[in-house]
This record gives sequence, structure tokens and C-alpha cells, in this order.
Amino acid sequence: MKKRFMLAAVISGVVISVLSAQQSIETVLRKFDGAISQAAIPKAHVSIGFISYAETDTSGTVVPWMQSEIKKAAAKMRHINLIQSKTLMPQEQTGIATRGASFGKQRTIAAKDRKYILTGRYYENKSAGVVELTLELSSTDGKLLASETATILMTEISDRNLTLYPENLVQAEAIKEEFTQAAAEVQSAPPAAAKSGTIDITAVMLDPENNLVDILYPGDTVKFLVSTDKDAYIAIIGIDAKGNQYSLPVKDNFLKADMPRTFPDDDVDYQVVDGVFGSEHLFIFAASTPEGLPKPVSEGAYQPNTVLNAARGMVAVAKRKKLETGVFVIPYTVMKK
Repeated sequence: MKKRFMLAAVISGVVISVLSAQQSIETVLRKFDGAISQAAIPKAHVSIGFISYAETDTSGTVVPWMQSEIKKAAAKMRHINLIQSKTLMPQEQTGIATRGASFGKQRTIAAKDRKYILTGRYYENKSAGVVELTLELSSTDGKLLASETATILMTEISDRNLTLYPENLVQAEAIKEEFTQAAAEVQSAPPAAAKSGTIDITAVMLDPENNLVDILYPGDTVKFLVSTDKDAYIAIIGIDAKGNQYSLPVKDNFLKADMPRTFPDDDVDYQVVDGVFGSEHLFIFAASTPEGLPKPVSEGAYQPNTVLNAARGMVAVAKRKKLETGVFVIPYTVMKK
């Protein structure tokens, strides 16, 4: 989707896994409440994280409804206290946003200070006429506390005119497959010298109040918190729901190691202003010198292998110049209000 950049101030234990085909979201939350109690946790401070369709990292309009149902159920629980993600440390936010992947150095958190994240994936079971929503409750330092599966009748979803995934699912799946291959090639590239290697990137998309977000609506403004484990230069390239690609303007693209920075930087907000809906992606490329970065893209149609070729170009330069490189993706979905 075409973007408009507006001048604005930027605000700056116990594991239970029971698969049940016949339990509601509220039943799942009650079991989570029991798991928290069994773990001798008086009150778990829980943030609702990302819920996505299967392994695609995309969302349908059913997700905001699911999140609403989770909030209603959580309000009835004794040991669950819902919190906003902005109360989490930046590293905890990035860990959540990577949907279970662990990046960077993990710090030990005392039990009394530990916070929790509730994430989920849902799958359509056409033969049974249901959607199976698997929810996981984990601490923000990566320890799974409980996992349960709720069942939702497809009729309940269709009666509400909700969708399971965006219309451009095929494009989203192709881009994810390409990114997975690109990341693997960057990670496995043989070092040309001792100083060659991989830069680990962590990044999240935040709303103006610094809450994690992966569903946007027209008029929303967002920013991106990016950090690298080594000194690095970055470039950010986006692909919208229609397959148009663009470069995100960056004023100062140098990052010091382990010092998160917010982008766009030059006193601008990133706002959704067009009518393009569906799954979209932002790719963050990092290199230890500017010449290792892919060149900015002019607005135009996304071509297959765009991300893969950019990563391969970085690897080629790294082999010649003894650079370190990395690549990261932020997937999100734009929906109608």
C-alpha cells in the first residue's frame, strides 16, 4: 500500500498441554487460571500477544473478535491480570513479536517480577466444521506455562461475517517462504574471515502508546523499534498487500549494538492512508558497513525473489569485504474498520 509520511512528533514452571476438541475460549482461560494457581503465582500479569492463522503470520478479521473474547474471559479469572504490552521491557516486547523465537541475551527474571504473554494460532478443521484455536501462556523469558486448544464453530464465525485470513494469503505465504530461505542463506553463509558472520536483528511495530501491534486500520500511525546485537547499518523495505514495494525513509541508519532505536526517525509518523487491505511485510536488512546493504527500491511491483536476491547480494559483498549481515521481517495485516 502507498504510504504517506506526515510531519509529526513521534512518541518517542508447570507445563500443561491438553488438546480438547470441545472447549470454549473461557474454558481455556479457566485452565490457564488453574495452571497459574498450581504454579503458586498469586496473580499473573498477562499481555495478549499475536494470534495468527496457521503458520502464515497473517490474520483475518476473526482475530480482533478472538482477542475480545479472551479479554471477557480473563476478566472472570482470579489469577489473571491483563496488562498492556507497553509495560514490558523492550527485549520482552521483541521476544513476543517474534512469535516464540528467541533473540538476543535473555536475562533472569525473579518470579515476583515475571510477566506473561498469551499468544495463539488457529486452524480450520473443515471436516468438523470448526476452527481450532491453540492458545499458549508463556513467561516473557520464554518458559511455557500452559497450552490449550479452544474450538469455535465455523457457523459462529460466518454468522458474524468474519474471515480467517486476508485475501492476499497466497502472496503472504510466498513472501514468508522467500524470507525463510533468505534468512537461512544469510545464517549459513560461510565466513570469509573471523570478522564475518551474522547480525541478529530484533524489531517490533508499536502504536503511538508503545503497545505491540500487528493489525492496522486506515488512519493508524505506527513506529518500529529496531535493535542489533552488533554495530550495524540498516535499510528498511516494505511490501504492501497489493505487492507494491517501497523503501522506508531513514535519516540516520547507524545503530550501536544493543541500543534500540525508533524508526522512522526524522520526526515523521508512518500512517496507513490508502485503501489497500491484507497482509503486508517490512524487511529490515543490516550490514556492518553501508556498502553491504541492498540499494533502496523505487515504488513498483514486488517481484518474486526480491528479498532473496537482496540477501544474496549482501552475502556476496560479505564474502568479498568481510562484512557481517542480517535480515529480519515484521509481518502485519491491514483491515477495514
